Amino acid sequence: MSEVNYQNEGGIFEYPKLKPVRFFLNFDPPQLGLLYKRTPAEKKKHLFLVQLNKLILLGDPEKITQALFDKYPAFFNEALLKPEQVYGLVCKLVEYIQGLIKQFQEEENEGHELESDSENYEYHNAVATSK
Repeated sequence: MSEVNYQNEGGIFEYPKLKPVRFFLNFDPPQLGLLYKRTPAEKKKHLFLVQLNKLILLGDPEKITQALFDKYPAFFNEALLKPEQVYGLVCKLVEYIQGLIKQFQEEENEGHELESDSENYEYHNAVATSK
């Protein structure tokens, strides 16, 4: 059986009877996947995977969700998916990334505090021994 790809005038692939099955999240690297069937009767499942490497840096789940619906209307559209569901998944990814950034910043700050403490110790030690 040959696969049929439907393409609209804008060059976007569409599957008029696409049936979403499940979402997948990957946190590192940030990815959102949609497992789907091209028709409800089809047994074979397909995976549409979106790399969110640059998009996730927006940091705003609402803007990211809207960008997904704008950029991939064949898979992300309100006739197939609830925007709230996609928004909830994007929120999880954004929270994870923001947590990593916060953790990195804290580690960087701790490193600088340790450096400045050791510099102060060395300075005070040098001053004390020179007297």
